[in-house]
Amino acid sequence: MAKIILHQWEISPFCGKVRKILALKKLRYETVDYAGVRAPLVKKLSFAGKLPVLDYDDIRIQDSTDIARFLEQRHPEPALYPADTVERAQALLLEDWADESFYWYEVFLRSEFEDAFKTTLKLFCKERPRWEWEIFGFFFHRIVRKQLRGQGLGRQSRETVISN
Repeated sequence: MAKIILHQWEISPFCGKVRKILALKKLRYETVDYAGVRAPLVKKLSFAGKLPVLDYDDIRIQDSTDIARFLEQRHPEPALYPADTVERAQALLLEDWADESFYWYEVFLRSEFEDAFKTTLKLFCKERPRWEWEIFGFFFHRIVRKQLRGQGLGRQSRETVISN
């Protein structure tokens, strides 16, 4: 059996996607979390500086979609994608659309709802001194709101985003 290590942000929907694939395929794996003080180490793992990264024995795969395809090749059962080529193409298209679209809704919800923001802050600031949390929270809100405006969601009211 292969040794599988998932390098992850616990809070990342893309890392969550990989955890679900590993569970579906009943593969045993370890996780290494990079929240808090470990965050700068991600740059050493990933060319893009992003997670998830999966170590599969001596092979390193980056990006949740690439990881999904790699695992599907190595462990075809149960199948992630339909066998029919047209249906498979549609599934891959929907996967890409969901990755790129839903991510920003999740970022919006995490930044605009107090309980979700507290959870996000707790995970990002894990093992950091409490005084850093407020500083991080302030800059997080500024950066995220700018990104959300660029995506279009930040120009809409909370009620509009939720009702759509």
